[in-house]
Amino acid sequence: MVGFSYVLFSLVSLAGGIAALLLARQGILSSSANGYLRLAGAVGVLGFAALNVVGYYRWKQEGLRVESLHRSGVKISADITQLEQDRSVAVNHQFPYRILCVWTDPRTGSTYHFRSAQIFHDPNFELRDKKSIVVYLDSADYSNYDVDLSSVGIEP
Repeated sequence: MVGFSYVLFSLVSLAGGIAALLLARQGILSSSANGYLRLAGAVGVLGFAALNVVGYYRWKQEGLRVESLHRSGVKISADITQLEQDRSVAVNHQFPYRILCVWTDPRTGSTYHFRSAQIFHDPNFELRDKKSIVVYLDSADYSNYDVDLSSVGIEP
């Protein structure tokens, strides 16, 4: 999920760039001021474009990572231990939820803890009778995982 400050900075950059280009085009100011406005406008518009390209790339990479885990990762069933509200971020003055779950590797006896992606509605209804959730693991690196929210009826 793209952070609010990222989106805000991106939109301000675009608006500032367009405004500067429009002011420079009007030719109201001196030629040197118009040159600075054109430069500021170009920087603003290019900054907006760069931020959106980077954001799209990160979003696409995350999707490919999750797709790869679902295709070739190890599918396990983890016990749901807690539903928490993530107070580190707010969207429309509401805190998203996360599902916390735990799994013990039967081969080693090691316990692993997992956190789901952010859920932007109260998932208590979907979780009312659920005790476990599907998690996909990278067999070489258990820190690379995806908690499959769709396995408990939640659309991310």
